[in-house]
Amino acid sequence: MSALEHLIALGGEPLGPGWAFTLPDTGGAARTRELEALLAAKDGFTAFDDALLVFPANAPAGPIDLMRLNGGLWRGGYWHQFGGLYAFAADALGELFALSGDKVVRFATETGMAEPFADDLEGWAARVLEDPAGETAWPFIKTWQQANGAVRPGWRLTGREPFVLGGSFELGNLQAVDLLDILAFRGRLATRIHDLPPGAEIRLAT
Repeated sequence: MSALEHLIALGGEPLGPGWAFTLPDTGGAARTRELEALLAAKDGFTAFDDALLVFPANAPAGPIDLMRLNGGLWRGGYWHQFGGLYAFAADALGELFALSGDKVVRFATETGMAEPFADDLEGWAARVLEDPAGETAWPFIKTWQQANGAVRPGWRLTGREPFVLGGSFELGNLQAVDLLDILAFRGRLATRIHDLPPGAEIRLAT
């Protein structure tokens, strides 16, 4: 069994009705075909106590899917920083995994920085399986759910005080929010702090 097959098997029930169509290429047709194969095997799922959220392709009855996510107005808040990326999954703290040409990247949503993660989806799955706690923020969502109950579908955890501005990762600073709302806020934040020197003061509307 490949790492990707293993991850799919670990995931919960499909979040969408099934997928057998074509996704838009994002500069790397091979990665796009891999994502289509993943969604054909299981049209979106969660794993590791919902820490990992793989988005279904097109699920109008659900809270979020690839079409609404990647076509969302939140992208504009990141200025040029999300250009050329196609998000397909999120961790517990609202960081995104995305296709970027022929690679997989992790997009840090508070700073707007994309970091190389894997050469393909098999490599992405292998890294996630090797360290699910570190790569999906599994301990944070597990602790939060023990205190507050299940996170609503399509929601992720975020800091009442943003992490990048010194907010802690402790339970008291964590709250569950709709991912699209998280991205809209963090996009504005990332644009505001872009090129600011360390220690600069910033005021944000909440």
